[in-house]
Amino acid sequence: MFQSLVNRVRFLFSGAPSVPTEERRQLIRLSCKIVALCSASGREFKVAVTDIGLNGMRLEAPEQLKKGQALQILCPNQPGGAIACEVVWCRQVGNSKSWSTGVRFSDSDENKASSWIKPALHSLGFGAGKIKERRTHVRVPANCRPRAAVANKAGDVLTEGSLLNLGIGGALVSLGVEVRPGMTIRLQLDPLGALPGLDLLSEVRSCKKDVRNQKWLHGMRFNDRDNPMVRRYMDLFLKDT
Repeated sequence: MFQSLVNRVRFLFSGAPSVPTEERRQLIRLSCKIVALCSASGREFKVAVTDIGLNGMRLEAPEQLKKGQALQILCPNQPGGAIACEVVWCRQVGNSKSWSTGVRFSDSDENKASSWIKPALHSLGFGAGKIKERRTHVRVPANCRPRAAVANKAGDVLTEGSLLNLGIGGALVSLGVEVRPGMTIRLQLDPLGALPGLDLLSEVRSCKKDVRNQKWLHGMRFNDRDNPMVRRYMDLFLKDT
């Protein structure tokens, strides 16, 4: 059953040739907000799962965790047991008391299948009837935080910030000023590695203040939701996940 769920994930990025299907299938992450309990070195504390995939997840923890540290993560609101994880990286979120932490699943396939991960993935839309529906909503974290500029339709830059995540149909961008939802703008990204810059006509769909750093988080929806260059950027970000 767990393998059946894995097989469905590959269709989310069908048509993106630069990263092999098997690799994309293992790396893809879905944004979420799940409260979980973390056991580490005999202590237990709450964490927030902010994205999740087949091989690991990202947590917001109240303390710094060490690379290589063993964890047990349990989600009381989901059926299934705890899952064993290993810390891959950990960094502070701005000047806050929160630590963004990447972990990989270190449990056996059998334990993964009986853990809370499978029902959590289903609840995020991996039911058979929702795969196509969710395809444009899948987001890949932009861990390198590339520069993002917001320009008017004529291309004049209005403000600058950083890209937080990117999907086929849109993006999440952190800006120093508020841009009103409903506005049509151009989202411009600097060239990254061997990739040219992006210039995407977009609509601002949401805007809320991030109290941790006093920036404004903007949800963008692209007019062109099947841009091959966006797929290439996503492939590049996946390799850094």
